Amino acid sequence: MHFAFEGFFNFYETGEWRTDSTDKLAMNMWVWPSDTQTWFIGTGLFDGWIFNTDIGYCRFVLYCGILGFSVFVLFFIFNAIAFMKKYSKHKLLFLMLLAFSFAIWFKVSTDIFLIYALFYCVEGLQGALFTTKFHTENENRLFYLGNV
Repeated sequence: MHFAFEGFFNFYETGEWRTDSTDKLAMNMWVWPSDTQTWFIGTGLFDGWIFNTDIGYCRFVLYCGILGFSVFVLFFIFNAIAFMKKYSKHKLLFLMLLAFSFAIWFKVSTDIFLIYALFYCVEGLQGALFTTKFHTENENRLFYLGNV
């Protein structure tokens, strides 16, 4: 119990918010590439504890470089914007998911794409997210002509 609420216990006992985990994170785990090639395209190594860091931003840059990490970030931004447009009533939800992704990468290298995947599954039941009127009309015409 003490481990789960370590920050609260420390704040109550010493008046300072701190945890051993965040202290270690701040002191030892900010590991960045040491050469230009790794900065741009990464090493392709992600398994285990190869670089002695668990910080998501560091691990992503070490794995796929700035170029790969940029694609990964743009993928999340694209998903958030696409679903904000599709489900305009829930814009705040998708904005918060995007912010949560960026915030959690300070601690661990994970993604929350599974949440977006659920919305893509719902989307499959309701109709395509990126289907245009032209595409739908041509698809229906081909279907009815028996060419499919």
